[in-house]
Amino acid sequence: MKRPRFSKNLIVRILNEAGGEHKVAKICREYGISQDIYRHWKSKYDDMEISGHSQT
Repeated sequence: MKRPRFSKNLIVRILNEAGGEHKVAKICREYGISQDIYRHWKSKYDDMEISGHSQT
């Protein structure tokens, strides 16, 4: 099995960086991921917190 390229903490950090639709596209380009992957991560990890940090 292939090792994940992104840790869960990094995925949550990427999700927190993205805001509006244009910003999502920019973030995806910066990290080399597709917007489909971003949406998959959002549905899977959106309720998670970065360890040690709480979302308010």
